[in-house]
Amino acid sequence: MNKDGNMIFQEVQKFRQWWLWLILLPSCMLLVGLFGYGMIEQLVFGQPWGDDPR
Repeated sequence: MNKDGNMIFQEVQKFRQWWLWLILLPSCMLLVGLFGYGMIEQLVFGQPWGDDPR
């Protein structure tokens, strides 16, 4: 902004690479699923899961 309070520059970026979404979404879903499975195994069924279950 300049001294009058008017904006003199604005940059807008968009995340539209479809191929990047094809990589990121399944990876995130896999991690959430894996940790969810581990939590259910350990907290609900009482089975130790991992190297150092507590």
